[in-house]
Amino acid sequence: MDLRQWFQQHRHSRGDRQTRSRRQNHGSGDLQPQGVEAEAHPARGPVGRTAFGATLLGQFTRFGLVGGSGVLVNFSVYYLCCKLAPLVWPSAASPKTGVFWDLPWTDFNIRWYHTVSMVAFVCANLWNYELNRRWTFKAVTRSASRPGWWRSFWRFFVVGLLAQLIGLLVETALLHAHSPLQLPSSLFDESSGLRNPAYWAHGIMILVTIPVSFLLNKFWSFRGRATAPQGCPSPPPDREAV
Repeated sequence: MDLRQWFQQHRHSRGDRQTRSRRQNHGSGDLQPQGVEAEAHPARGPVGRTAFGATLLGQFTRFGLVGGSGVLVNFSVYYLCCKLAPLVWPSAASPKTGVFWDLPWTDFNIRWYHTVSMVAFVCANLWNYELNRRWTFKAVTRSASRPGWWRSFWRFFVVGLLAQLIGLLVETALLHAHSPLQLPSSLFDESSGLRNPAYWAHGIMILVTIPVSFLLNKFWSFRGRATAPQGCPSPPPDREAV
């Protein structure tokens, strides 16, 4: 046997040993498909980072679609409250100027647009949570480290509440009579629904809070690891069970 034949035989023998070893490690006769490791561990290598970026973009797109449906729910509840509340409380006829609660010992008060905005937020928050859990972050919620319903709901609610408080500041800045950012009364004179400043301020508030809500929900409310593809070892769980 010359040197060339010996080298080829040695190379084939080594390849067979590696194949048998991989089959034993995976517990089946099928080899691990190329690129699966990068999907299961997206932080490894440029391909993994690209896959992770695509996953993040897909989640943000789904989050935006869910948020769009939540906007419809939010606006529907907001509109109904603005129309129905005056039947019981006459001061709610003008959400911009009507006072819901005059804060004692202060010169400040809670106006009807604050109250109606909070009611609409709670309804939309429940709607968005269930859709995000079942669709946007389903890879996480189906994994072994998935967050419990109540635990992730309270996280989601706290995130939404934080975004809502930021939004209320934006909304107040757009509607307060002495604010430099107040929507111009010459254009928004409440003569029709399209010229109602409360509706426009509410919409701007929602647009401002969507990116904040996505990032906090992605990395806190639904924090966890997606299930690895079949036949691949699962990534190690987080230190804190979620």
